[in-house]
Amino acid sequence: MYQLGNNPGHVFVLRAALRYPGVVVLHDPRILYLYQVAGTGTQDLYDLMIASNPRAAEFARAAREDGRGPTRVDHVLFDALAEVLQASRAIVVHSDHARQLIRRHHGEAAAAKVSVIPHFAYTPANPSREAARAALNLDRNAFVVVTAGFVHRRKRYEWLIEALDQVAQTSARPVIWIQAGELREEEVPLSALLDRFPAVKAISRVTGYLSESDLDTTIAAADVLVNLRFPSEGESSGSLARAFGNGTCCLVSDTAAFKEIPADVAVKIPTIGAPGVIAAALTALSADPALRDAFGRRAARYAATDLSMDRYIARFCEVIDGLDAPAPAVQVSPARAALHLAPDPIVARPRLAEALAAHPAGIEVVIGPIDAATDARPLLAALVPERADARHVRAAPVSPESSTGEAAYEIRLHLCRKADLRHAPAA
Repeated sequence: MYQLGNNPGHVFVLRAALRYPGVVVLHDPRILYLYQVAGTGTQDLYDLMIASNPRAAEFARAAREDGRGPTRVDHVLFDALAEVLQASRAIVVHSDHARQLIRRHHGEAAAAKVSVIPHFAYTPANPSREAARAALNLDRNAFVVVTAGFVHRRKRYEWLIEALDQVAQTSARPVIWIQAGELREEEVPLSALLDRFPAVKAISRVTGYLSESDLDTTIAAADVLVNLRFPSEGESSGSLARAFGNGTCCLVSDTAAFKEIPADVAVKIPTIGAPGVIAAALTALSADPALRDAFGRRAARYAATDLSMDRYIARFCEVIDGLDAPAPAVQVSPARAALHLAPDPIVARPRLAEALAAHPAGIEVVIGPIDAATDARPLLAALVPERADARHVRAAPVSPESSTGEAAYEIRLHLCRKADLRHAPAA
């Protein structure tokens, strides 16, 4: 059973899911970024990209020729799911939007493996709004807007900040905006953005990463949680499910998986003219607490029914029970230590071929030390046996320095048999 997200913390899950097939829960139906941070070679990435969207293959082939590597646009066009879909016994996604993406990009055979189970809502264990505000030293009469999770470009902070600039200057109530989550200035230069809107900067609080209990308290203190996505990659939101469970009024983008949220559960924001619509919605909710509470009650009811943990478990059991009978048990060898080899193709290549033949599920390999001036790419091409794949390749400095006193590094990788993708890569 694998919970597979699209960030560096899930690289080990990806490796295990490919080696020991099971049931994969995809929180994001596009995992190109995960393959990138796993150290996958550029050419392998392009094979996965082309397999995921043959209609856009010409763009990937053009990019492959100039060797620039995947860009932000590629993350919308391609998904890198081919290997996971092929290896897994079943796939669970949180929206029909995600299932339709897989059907369009990978065909009916892949979609047949996919079940839709909405992201479960967390059981509410939060304090009242008044108690939460007291714990956070917030004005009990303020209109509190919360955003939660990692700061990312697709969450469109510039839209919210522009809207808050209007609300802060016209609201009869004091306004507070809390960003409850880790900053990524290289992703969204939030400090520079706030410098352009001094009225919003004056009412903003950026907490950085919060513990689960502190996040619960912050959401409980909110009048409104804002969760925007554009362009969406089809992902679902854990912080949104948490807010529904708390009975918090939420604003969401009217796009992709969020379109499947009932219209009376959350306020839907169009992607055209979004800042003005957000400002109007926040102004209305600030002026009419009964309207805010009506959305909150319907969100709590939605969480307690459609998104309940009991229903999530029942649907998951249906997926498991619906699997074909498992294959006969295979004796699994204890975890093997990585195979350490010197960077000599004459010796290393046959050793790797021999080791891979003995362990078809794959082997961990460390090659080094390698002189810092040596280019890893041609060296790796000379070392990897025919019909073998070098996955999750990364370089690491040798510490302490090599015996010669010169700077050196080593290559670490997972070597496995080359698998045919469901859709053969274009030539």
